Amino acid sequence: MARLTREQFRTANKRVLDRLGELEAQIAGAGSASPLAIVAAEDVRATWQTLSIAQRRAIIAALMTPVLHLPGRGTRTFRPETVEIRWKA
Repeated sequence: MARLTREQFRTANKRVLDRLGELEAQIAGAGSASPLAIVAAEDVRATWQTLSIAQRRAIIAALMTPVLHLPGRGTRTFRPETVEIRWKA
């Protein structure tokens, strides 16, 4: 089994701690922005297209509660009438 020298450990540890700091900063930044900031965008539709699935889900969760109703037995295709949107006031 190979062992790290003290200097190798310090170098590796510094890289890990630097990366950890970057990730913590990203997490802190993600929590501070409102998911509804999209409404301030000049082109909401274009901005929506650039968002990740997680960001889109956060916006939907902030605005509405989608409710899926059973489509009935034997139904194998999507039926839009089985989706109800309950807007949050």
